[in-house]
Amino acid sequence: MQKKKTMKPIRTVALITKSDLSRDPFLKEIRKNKFKISETPDAILACGGDGTLLAAVHKYPSVPVLFIRTTTPPHTKPQEEVHSLAMFSKKLRALRSCEYSLREYPLIKGRVGGRNVWAINDIVIRNKHPTHAIRFIVKTNFHSKQFPKHVGDGIVVSTPLGSTGYFNSITRKHFSQGLGVAFNNTIRPEQPLLLSSKSRIICKILRGNATLSADNVRGVLSLKENDTVRISQSKKFCRLIHL
Repeated sequence: MQKKKTMKPIRTVALITKSDLSRDPFLKEIRKNKFKISETPDAILACGGDGTLLAAVHKYPSVPVLFIRTTTPPHTKPQEEVHSLAMFSKKLRALRSCEYSLREYPLIKGRVGGRNVWAINDIVIRNKHPTHAIRFIVKTNFHSKQFPKHVGDGIVVSTPLGSTGYFNSITRKHFSQGLGVAFNNTIRPEQPLLLSSKSRIICKILRGNATLSADNVRGVLSLKENDTVRISQSKKFCRLIHL
């Protein structure tokens, strides 16, 4: 699932921070370590939480991202440290010395009509109005059986990278390869689908209005009755720097 290779030297960077986080101390450390700020950077420094990482990848598609966590995640694991400014500077020195590797993670693509969305973590189809459930069916290309009609809030289609987020909050599970489909608040409880990376997922809205969203991107697409969304692994990758 992940490809690993050595990166070229990095000289220019862009800084993405959490909205309420002061940029000045980080900019000072960046300049101190002889990096230049650029609008066409060699790498992105994403300082904040998971939302900051997603924002960085969507703003700079295909540009390598170094994630520096500065907020405590809700389900913090012992090995997940919250980085201080001193740790930030240490990571910059490692980056400057090329003491890192680059891993590529495939995105997933959602298509409805002529409109496309891409996601690092998950693509979500859900009811537009919280007081009204939607009726829908979900099919995959590797299953020929008749799939039941579902009534509920919708589905979450997740990558392994995103399976510890929204997918996990619904299913209490996560996975390391392929794709996962979680059924969100359906009247009849449904086990999640764990599929291969070659799977194609088809979701058709039978009744009600819904929305299609990708990660934490603010723009969402509207779905109506008889709209069909096709979701599969994309040929696009996000590139994360590991030190």
